Amino acid sequence: MSEVEQNITQQKKEIEKLRRKVKALTRQQDKQNKALQATSRKVSNARKNILNTKKQLSQTQSKLASLREQNQTIKRTLNKSKQEIRQLLVSVYKNQDNSQLKLLLSQDSPQTLTRLLKYHNYLQQEQLSKIEKHLKTLEDFRENEKQLTTELVSLQELKKKQELEQVTLAQSKQAQQHELNKLKQSVKTEAGRLKKKQADQQRLNKLLVDMKKALEDINALAGSRPFKADKGKMPWPVKGRIVRSFGSALAGGKLKSNGVLLSAPAGKPVKAIHNGRVVFSDWFSGFGLLTIIDHGNGYMSLYGQAESVIREPGEWVNIGDTIAYTGNTSDTDIDGIYFEIRHKGTPINPKRWCTGR
Repeated sequence: MSEVEQNITQQKKEIEKLRRKVKALTRQQDKQNKALQATSRKVSNARKNILNTKKQLSQTQSKLASLREQNQTIKRTLNKSKQEIRQLLVSVYKNQDNSQLKLLLSQDSPQTLTRLLKYHNYLQQEQLSKIEKHLKTLEDFRENEKQLTTELVSLQELKKKQELEQVTLAQSKQAQQHELNKLKQSVKTEAGRLKKKQADQQRLNKLLVDMKKALEDINALAGSRPFKADKGKMPWPVKGRIVRSFGSALAGGKLKSNGVLLSAPAGKPVKAIHNGRVVFSDWFSGFGLLTIIDHGNGYMSLYGQAESVIREPGEWVNIGDTIAYTGNTSDTDIDGIYFEIRHKGTPINPKRWCTGR
């Protein structure tokens, strides 16, 4: 009784611990969810920024192409004007000594001569003004081209930076998603463990109630041969080889076996080693299908990982009565039966009580 009560207390502590762990993991999951949402927004904004930058790049490239095309037109016009001026200058140079005299001699009146000289000067000035205008326009276009080229380079650098930022954010998002998935799995696992522990506690509570009922009239065993009197003479619950000894290391040496594991084909009868009363016959966490028999004076025998149990709590059984059938319903991969003997809750070595090993 005391061991079962201690187990129930321990189960309650473990349940509370699991509840706190699930709560903490849930808080972490909420925090990770918020972080993932923030990163997702950043990824979305980064994508928008890249699209805007691409749009600006396209517009700048179009402007630059148009500007360069205009420059080519101006250059062609300028070259034509230069050629005209060059021809004019050559002509003036060749005829600079007698050009006015020729004009004078070829005209009938001084008024006509004056008018022609003025036209000649106007023509030169117009050509020079046109060249100056084209040169100024060309200089403006070159300055614009320089600014647009600088802007184009800056936009290309910005695009590279934004693309790198997007990659970094995407990697961060992927890592956060992975972490969130792990947290979700942890919450699910711990929630499952909590549910299992709660179910175990309910079974332990039921076990305590059943045992109390059984112990109310345990005096009926008074007429039977005491359990202790048959020490070293009792039969084993099933014929089979011991594949796990009492006290052998479990869980990497962190635990020790409280009983023995007897290897036997599935479906073989499991028999009571002594007279007593069944106080538990059900699935129990870590033991699979389990039968517990109380033999009086604090002695109990336990038969776990059965394929099936055929006795009900409260039933009286005699030595040799079939109480279950061998199987593999616990956490082992070996068919047979797990067997314990306890005295006042303390496990004792079955080899000292059963004969033939």
